[in-house]
Amino acid sequence: MNGILLLLAFLAQDSWWGTDKAYHLTASHLMANALAMHSGWSPTQVALLTLGVGIGKELVDATLRGTGFSLKDLFWDAVGTAAALYPPPPSTTASPAGGIRPAPAFPHLPLNHSPPATPGR
Repeated sequence: MNGILLLLAFLAQDSWWGTDKAYHLTASHLMANALAMHSGWSPTQVALLTLGVGIGKELVDATLRGTGFSLKDLFWDAVGTAAALYPPPPSTTASPAGGIRPAPAFPHLPLNHSPPATPGR
């Protein structure tokens, strides 16, 4: 029983919506996206690190800052992480000039943007 009371004392009394939740969503999205694009790690590794940082931040909030551990903040961290990772970021392909360029988002569509030719004109 004491363990439950102790846990409840550390839980934040906050709402599901607000500026703080937008910060959590944005920060986790940016972190996961940057790691996915530049680290070479799998989506699982990126998600674990990103959510680990979020858990660490909540532990700091609960112990050092005294604002409480917010499961709602972790929810928004998870939403931001998932939005960055699924679908996975586009892969890269080698360009004819020897550099690396992003793969086209829609490879089945032609790259020229001119309308199709109409017969008889």
